Formats: sequence, structure tokens, C-alpha cells
Amino acid sequence: GDGDGDGDGDGDGDVPANLRAVHVLSLPAAALVDIYLNDDPTPAVEDFAYQSGALLQIPSTTTAIDIAPADTDIGSAVLSADALALTQGGNYSAAAWGNATPALYFTEDDLANIPSGSTRINLVHT
Repeated sequence: GDGDGDGDGDGDGDVPANLRAVHVLSLPAAALVDIYLNDDPTPAVEDFAYQSGALLQIPSTTTAIDIAPADTDIGSAVLSADALALTQGGNYSAAAWGNATPALYFTEDDLANIPSGSTRINLVHT
């Protein structure tokens, strides 16, 4: 282990980032996808199903995300996002979407200053 439980190997106690992942990529070969972080050849998430979503905690040191059809490898990625700058404890959303032309939507979620008893809704129409 890395001594602090965050999985990044440095033992410094980094707080992970929160990533809401949504799979609406309508490609027959991508009914299930694997999600890779930081060019690591081992998927961080395997067999992520079409029309599903999940809240993931990922290392805040993540700078790249690749999405490939399940049971392939990172070299088969159909979508990639590079040069990400996540913050410790930050909140983000990523959606893989499209059909003939796949796309990856990535944004930082603004959760600041939401009054108690209120809700903020972020709506994305693709």
C-alpha cells in the first residue's frame, strides 16, 4: 500500500476527487466499457454498462481518462481526455455520449454556496 489509503503510492494523504460518470455512448461495440486513469493499462472501472451512472472517487492526481470497449485495452480507447487538472475533494461529471461520433463531456460541478435545504440541478442535453 501507499500508507495513506488513496492508492497513488506517495503516502501524503491526498483527498480523492469525486467523479460522476455516465455512459450513454450508443455504439454496439461499447455496450460495456472500461475506464482507464493516467494511462495505466489496468482499468480503474471494468464493464461499465450503457445507460448507467456511478459516483466514483478517483485520485486527485488524475490527469487523463481513457474509455475503451470492455475486454479490449487502453490502446483501443474510443474517447480520451488529457490535461485534466483535478483538485483534492473536487466534484466533476463526465459523460461518454454519441453514436456515429463519440464525445466526452467533462466539467467541474459547482457545489459551492448551495443554501441548506436547496438543490442545484445541472442539466446537460446531448
